[in-house]
This record gives sequence, C-alpha cells and structure tokens, in this order.
Amino acid sequence: MTREVFQEVIQVSVDDLDDHPDNHIFLMDEQQLQELAESIAEVGVLQPLLVKDTGDGRFRIVSGHRRKRGAVRAGLTEVPCIAINNELDEGIILVDTNLKVRELTTMEKARAIRYLKQRAGMRQGTRGSLGNGFRGLSELFKDSDRNLRNYDKLNDLISELQDCVERGILGLTAGVRLACLPAYVQEELYRALGDGVRDIGPEEVRKLKEQNDRGYLILEVMEKQIKSMEKELAVHKELQGEKEDLEKEIQSLFAKKKSLEYDLIDHENAVKTLRERAMKKGASLYNLIEEVSRPVAGAKPKIETLLDLPLEAATATHLIKWAKVLIEVGQMVEFAVKQSLETDKTRLQAK
Repeated sequence: MTREVFQEVIQVSVDDLDDHPDNHIFLMDEQQLQELAESIAEVGVLQPLLVKDTGDGRFRIVSGHRRKRGAVRAGLTEVPCIAINNELDEGIILVDTNLKVRELTTMEKARAIRYLKQRAGMRQGTRGSLGNGFRGLSELFKDSDRNLRNYDKLNDLISELQDCVERGILGLTAGVRLACLPAYVQEELYRALGDGVRDIGPEEVRKLKEQNDRGYLILEVMEKQIKSMEKELAVHKELQGEKEDLEKEIQSLFAKKKSLEYDLIDHENAVKTLRERAMKKGASLYNLIEEVSRPVAGAKPKIETLLDLPLEAATATHLIKWAKVLIEVGQMVEFAVKQSLETDKTRLQAK
C-alpha cells in the first residue's frame, strides 16, 4: 500500500479500500457512474473519500464508494482520502454524505431511515424503538416525524413491492397502505395482480385486513382491472382506426402531390414551348415590319432629290398613310399571335 500524507489528505491504493458493509442501502446508477468515471479521467478525484483505518493496513470507505468505482474505471490506482476519527458515527456520515451529494430515491430514503433507526436502537439497547430510533432524524432528513415513519414503513413491503416503489409504480401513500398487510397477503396480491397492485385503494386494504378469505376481494380487484383494460383496449382500437384513416389520407395526399408534380412539369414545359413560339412569332413580326418599311426607306432619298425639300415637309401626307398601313399590319399580326397563345393556353389547361 502506498500512502502519501499531505496535510490531512492521504493517497490510498484502491486495492486497500473496502466497501462499507451497509452501503448496499444505496443504489449505483450505471449511467451516472460512467459520467463520473469520465469526469475523473479528465480532472481526477476532486473530493477526498472519507475512510476509517481498520488497523490491518486497510481502510473501510465511509463516504465515496462511487468515487472509488469511478476512479477504478478511469484507470487510477490511488485516490485521495481523509481518515475520520474512530469516535464518529459511521452510519450518520454514510447517510449524511449521500443526502448532501444527491437526492435519494424513495426506497433509498426508506432504507436509510430504517438503518439509522436500528443503529440508534442498538447503541441505546432498544433495537427498533421508534421513540429512540427517530431521535435527530427529522433534522438530518429535513422532514417531519410523520413522513419519516411513512418512509420507514416501506421497509415492511416484500421485495417485489419495494421494486414497484423504485420503478414508480407505487407511490409513498399506496406503498404504506400495502405495507400494513402481512407479507403473505402482499405475496398473494402481487402474484395475482403484478403491477396492478397500484389500483388497490384504502377500502380494499381495509377489507383485506379484515377478511379471512381474501380470494374474493382479489377477484373483485382483478375484475376492475379487466374492465379498465377493456376500456383502454376500446380506446386503443378507436385510435388504431383513426391511425389507419390518417395513413390512407397521407397516402392520398402523397398521390396528389406526385400528380401535381407531374402537372407542374407539364406546365413548365408548356410555358417554355409558348415562350419559344412567342419569340419566334415576335421575330417574324419584326422581320415583317422591317420588310414593309423597306420601300419607304428606299424611296426617301429619291423623293428628297425630286422635290429638293426635306421629306418631312414634302411627303407628310404620304408617310401618314404608310404609317397607318403599318399600324394596321402590326395590329393584325399581334392579334394573330394572341389568338395562337390563347389556343395553346386552353389546350394546356384541358390537360
């Protein structure tokens, strides 16, 4: 074992650290443990572990079981530790440090209360005494005596029902109700109902306490569950029908979308064709106007020579007539182009 003293902190080999025998009352979440290991791999163990020297060269962890496992997973061979005074109560430290670093689950809190209550009873010679066992626990857990007693009562549940509490199937109130029943009755209920025990109310629990033949009551509870399941099934079927209708509607919309895509492609192609036709017809119109205007342009110098006057003054009347003719020709061509475009557009819409 390698130990290096630095003020009150010592470096202890992970091989010389033993878990506290009572740490089983707390759970270790695998995901949180992996995240802790990754953090330790980056920055190391920032908070020293609290340990007790057992006198044989080894140390018992009082606080820091997660840090030790995270360090091992991160590949560390030593971790910083502080050896606590032997006179300090390990149980109080074990619970208190867990309370400070994280929020306990319902069953963790229940087990911690029972653990400390029993330790108090052992020291005072009254094992399990509520009066002595809960002394100081209200302040430690920052909760009322009544709530602490309710949490403590959860320890009387069979393991299967405790697991229901851990998984959130049973809340504190429902768990306490079932914890008042004998263990064999709890077993009968869980065997018959499974997680359905959550549906057992205060009145059923009272009857279960009073009745010798509990089979009938269990059957009543099962019938209630069956009816509830039938309602859920009916809702499920209705939702399934709505789901199928929605799927059909979605398929129809996809088909319409595909059809519109094809129509859009056809429309774009048609517009492209119309544009090309219009450009060709526009070019033809320009050529026609140019051709019609050519005689006038050719006659202009001759007229000016003959009259020895500017064309604008001598032949205004003739030019106006020619202009009217050109305008009429242009209008006729423009009308023909429009008619052709309208015909193409009507044909496109008909598709």
